[in-house]
Amino acid sequence: MAIRLNAPALAGTQLLKTLADHPYQRLSDATAQIARKQSLWRDTRDLGALLQIADASQTLTRCSSFAALERLHDRWMRRVNRDPVLASQRGDAFPPPPFPGTTAIEPILNAGDLAAEGRQMRHCVASYAQRVSAGRCYLYRMLEPERATIEIVLDGAVPTLGQFKRANNAVPGQAAWDAVDAWLREHRPPADRGPSRRF
Repeated sequence: MAIRLNAPALAGTQLLKTLADHPYQRLSDATAQIARKQSLWRDTRDLGALLQIADASQTLTRCSSFAALERLHDRWMRRVNRDPVLASQRGDAFPPPPFPGTTAIEPILNAGDLAAEGRQMRHCVASYAQRVSAGRCYLYRMLEPERATIEIVLDGAVPTLGQFKRANNAVPGQAAWDAVDAWLREHRPPADRGPSRRF
């Protein structure tokens, strides 16, 4: 029941049953897994909307496993990234970034640059243009200590780190995490300067 409440988008799907049947060691493991799977679901749904796939929701609910959902996500992501017009059609300039850039971390200022980031990094960040325009998140490109894309979530009082991925959604190394943590601590109010990782 708790999984259904925490993952409403997955209600009534085989994927929800897969999450519920998994033997988690700790509640925190279950919570982290649900957050990752919801993010994958949301990203895939947004890619389907960007591609204007009429039955995208039905296609998502027909996925019988998370491996199938990942394959669908990757297939739609490649279609978006192959079409620069499609990826950048949701507006041009973004609102001002919540944090200034540095020589190592640059804000992505428009949908065209966001589409280019998705193509270069081979992930679905181009589908985030509408979320950035609506002020729900902001995206940055990290140039060093390694190349990565940073999502800052703006849905609460304090901006938090969302997704942080290298090319092909690979996990960044410790030096990159340390650089992001230092950058966020520098720009957050003193009371909110704890660790920045969400998951």
